[in-house]
Amino acid sequence: MSLIKQLLPTNLKFTPASSEVNWERVETLVHGPGAGDDSRTVNSAVFACLTVIATSYPEPPLTVFRKVEDDQQEKMPDHPLQELLDFPTPEGELSMDEILFWTAWAKHVDGNAYWLKVRSGDAEIGNVVQLWPVSPTVIKPVTRRNSNDWISYYDYQYAPGKIAQVPIGNIIHFRLGLDDRDMRKGLAPLKSLVRQISTDEEADKFVATLLSNYAVPGLVVTPTGSNNISKDDADMMTEKLSRKFGSDNRGNIAVISKESKIEQFGFSPKDLDMTVLHRIPEERISAVMGVPAIIAGLGAGLERSTYSNASEMGEWFTERKLVPQWRADASKLNVALKPDFTDDRDIKIAFDLLNVRSLQEDMNKKYERLQKATAQKAFMTRNEARSDIGLDPIDEWEEEDLLPPQIPPQFGNTQGRNGNQPEEEQEEELRTWRRWALNRVGKKSFVPAELEAVHTPPALAGAIIGALEGAKSADDVKQIFDDPWMGYP
Repeated sequence: MSLIKQLLPTNLKFTPASSEVNWERVETLVHGPGAGDDSRTVNSAVFACLTVIATSYPEPPLTVFRKVEDDQQEKMPDHPLQELLDFPTPEGELSMDEILFWTAWAKHVDGNAYWLKVRSGDAEIGNVVQLWPVSPTVIKPVTRRNSNDWISYYDYQYAPGKIAQVPIGNIIHFRLGLDDRDMRKGLAPLKSLVRQISTDEEADKFVATLLSNYAVPGLVVTPTGSNNISKDDADMMTEKLSRKFGSDNRGNIAVISKESKIEQFGFSPKDLDMTVLHRIPEERISAVMGVPAIIAGLGAGLERSTYSNASEMGEWFTERKLVPQWRADASKLNVALKPDFTDDRDIKIAFDLLNVRSLQEDMNKKYERLQKATAQKAFMTRNEARSDIGLDPIDEWEEEDLLPPQIPPQFGNTQGRNGNQPEEEQEEELRTWRRWALNRVGKKSFVPAELEAVHTPPALAGAIIGALEGAKSADDVKQIFDDPWMGYP
């Protein structure tokens, strides 16, 4: 039986947590939700950031592509490598989405994530038929003394007190950057956050301590005037107030026989508000993890959240955080897994970003852009716009769009919008537009869509406004008004 198959007996498909392994406190987070017996090992702000990263990371599927002509690429759904990526475990014990979720989680907690290759036949050169995640708490790279190896093998603690040497060819080692103290490993953001994590947890503990351990009364009865209360009277009044107004009797009417004043004493919810204590750790945790506080649902971000900036932060998070991770991990798979299947340089593994929502153009903006582009037919035809949004062309439109743009008779050169406006008013309106555009081009106030046609025919107005959208200088503006149809015959 091969070494790999010995490490993965049929009744045990994964490496469970073991109390005999001396893990760092922060590293217990690598096992994700529900791990460990002590809930204090999980900080809520850290957990929120990790959940956002790990949940978002599997969105684009891992796909095998082949490069074709004109730098285009086509998918290869029937390639054996694609089959492995679609079904990494033999009985569907883990899906690729689950493995990718864990990979992102492990990288951001430990700086490293490991996949174990299971081969058929020969344990070192056989075909790769399975992929299994291995916790970074039980595996580490090892370099033999006096060797010139970067990494000689991996020590894998597959059971308490039992360690196997796994060849580097059977491990896919994902790193989050490089740790300057040991460049064989990745850099763990959480290890730099220990102080902030502790500060955030101490704020929670402080509130809990105030609520549970501060021995302060809820009410204080103070004699007024010259009245004095003896110890016996005080004890009797305390017992009576507790019995009559405590527990389910709260809200009853109090009648004090002696001249006394009752005051509330203790901490109100406002007094226990530790928002300020939480803010600084939350902001630093969010920054180091690369997750905008508003996306993680942290208080530091929700104070200023709106639908607009939440959407923008979602796009920022995808472009600045996730895309580099997808690119780096795909690069690792191309050097650590693809060679087991092919040496064709035109075949590669990549995350298919085509359907990642945050990377897609807003459909409202896209339709608006196409509408402006088709207003000036010399730039784009209506069927070209339909193709851009995935619709079939309309044959009748082809011939119409290839003809020179025509101004409808009712909007001829001698009549205006109401059928009784002379040509001079149209020309004056266009001169006004020209002056407006020359004064504002290149400035923030240059918004051609604000122009409103009163005397200018809609076809001509649409052509001018559409062309002005792309104007960058005064020369562009002059050219547009001198030749609104851009030389169209």
